[in-house]
Amino acid sequence: FTHVPHYPPGNAMAASAASPTGTLMGPAAQGLLQGACVGLCDPKLAVAREAAEDLSRHLTQASPSELGTTFDFALAPIFARLSEQDAPAPLLEALLAALAPLLERAATAAVPSGRAARVFPLVMERLLGLLERKEVMASEDLASATLRCAEATLSRWYRLCNRDAEVVRLQLGFLTHLAVQLLERGHRDLRLRCASILCAVVREERSADALACFYPGVCT
Repeated sequence: FTHVPHYPPGNAMAASAASPTGTLMGPAAQGLLQGACVGLCDPKLAVAREAAEDLSRHLTQASPSELGTTFDFALAPIFARLSEQDAPAPLLEALLAALAPLLERAATAAVPSGRAARVFPLVMERLLGLLERKEVMASEDLASATLRCAEATLSRWYRLCNRDAEVVRLQLGFLTHLAVQLLERGHRDLRLRCASILCAVVREERSADALACFYPGVCT
């Protein structure tokens, strides 16, 4: 990628974003969010998983405007921990369960335009990396959770990025390729999610011909 944001390591990653200014949250909600983000950075997996579950509940209940104004703050620790190659399945499931409502519900207009434009390539890079891992694809729950996040990224954030960028075209193509493959061999819920993703591709590209076009590395 031409730009990958730097997030400080360890607990400093969450602490550095403490009390983001201009949020619509009350003190209690801000404290819950900050505590969950700090907990996500804890090296103890049980603590990090519990923090991810707390964060998921918060992101499901907070208003879209609140999620938009604190988007980077919530995304940073999730993004960092999803990059860990040795993260166990229970932690991955909790992280994806927190990421999904953030992507699905945050008011995109409340995220600075420059940052919003980078959400699709940044998040999709992590998600496609997960979908390439055998242990993820061997788990129906993990595969479904990852594809849920991918659909939200495509449906809500793709339109905000530079669609002509080479990396974006590659990512869209690879996602389409995976969705087509899983339509043939996935379980029912996975197939339904993949069909929804392909419909989203058509909708976002504004043409049913999009699925018949050649994307790098893809043959539909």
